[in-house]
Amino acid sequence: MNHDFDEVRDVVLGMVERCSQCGRRHRPENLQMVGRSRTMWAFRLTCPMCGAQSFIAAVVGDQPSDDEVSISRTEPAHDDNTPITEDDVVAMRRFLENFNGDFKSLFSRGSRGSV
Repeated sequence: MNHDFDEVRDVVLGMVERCSQCGRRHRPENLQMVGRSRTMWAFRLTCPMCGAQSFIAAVVGDQPSDDEVSISRTEPAHDDNTPITEDDVVAMRRFLENFNGDFKSLFSRGSRGSV
């Protein structure tokens, strides 16, 4: 299954239409891809109004239909509008390079911040 950026972006924005902090509607330019593997795309979604940021993992794989994309969204760990640094992106990339796609196991560990 081969999904292109526009297709995955449209599904993500269709599921996460508004900022969870201020309610402003997201636009395509608010969503940036920060990493990709064969079955997962990682995005950063930034609200242009309040600056709230979210990381979104879109898992694309063996779904019941080629048109389905599963989305897992995490709320920011803090809301002090601290900018994402290059080190943050590098850490996420390293995590994603070794991540096997097992979200159930990842979230059952109980530690949200260990990337």
